[in-house]
Amino acid sequence: MSHLGHLPDREVPLKRIQMVLLGLCFLGLPLLGRSAQPHQAVESALTPILARDVNSAGSVDYVGLRRDRPALKSYLESLRDVDVAKLPSDAARLAFWINAYNAFTLDDVLEYVDGKTDSVKKVNGFFDKHKHAIAGQQLTLDEIEKHGREMHDPRIHFVINCASASCPKLRPFAYTANDLDQELNQAAFEFFSDPVRGLRLDRSKDTIVLSPILKWYAGDFNGMTSAAGQLLSYARAAISGENVLNFVEQHAAPDVADYIRKNNPTVSYLEYDWTLNSQQRHSATH
Repeated sequence: MSHLGHLPDREVPLKRIQMVLLGLCFLGLPLLGRSAQPHQAVESALTPILARDVNSAGSVDYVGLRRDRPALKSYLESLRDVDVAKLPSDAARLAFWINAYNAFTLDDVLEYVDGKTDSVKKVNGFFDKHKHAIAGQQLTLDEIEKHGREMHDPRIHFVINCASASCPKLRPFAYTANDLDQELNQAAFEFFSDPVRGLRLDRSKDTIVLSPILKWYAGDFNGMTSAAGQLLSYARAAISGENVLNFVEQHAAPDVADYIRKNNPTVSYLEYDWTLNSQQRHSATH
């Protein structure tokens, strides 16, 4: 029975429904405000921006993005009051933090980097000082990343993008809960198939050269995520790197995985290129 009267819900006259909705509005009760916005709709607002301004190499057309900044700002505003705990699944929550990190990074590049300098590393506090209104909080990029990392899926490191040439590629779409597992696997595989960003195998020297991301976040990759575990894992990764090879083996191309399994190669790390990931600086072939 309907709380509006004795008639079943489907028989409630339209006029009465309209009157009740109008009354709720006057009472200030949320109907379709920011906090009630369906998460899928929020994600879908980001995809057209990325599709227009990110190429297949993951480089960004910041000239085009600046034209799209009002739409980007609108997307970011939609994150302000999201109750992340009420999202329907862990996959939805992880996708939320990934998309938020990437989108806020793009907006911060427009604000502090593009046309001013050639690297996010040259902007004081780019990752750890500038605050962003998200999920009812004021968070830095590092803090947004930490929320994502606390979901304990290390594949996040292959889809969050720090607007630099050596970062994993920025994808021309927003991540969604339904496809997230497949997209994370694909991103990890592509990262370890990229000899510039991710992995280079030198069989003649029995050496595997990895992105320093594997060293910086070694605790995430081997499951030692406490503060002490992170420090210990970093030290082991810096000294030998053997503690990250199991993860690499799980996600690298079959021939590389087979080589790691049979040879236990020496680990070293690539130099990290922090120059801005702009299309003007980097060709489509990276």
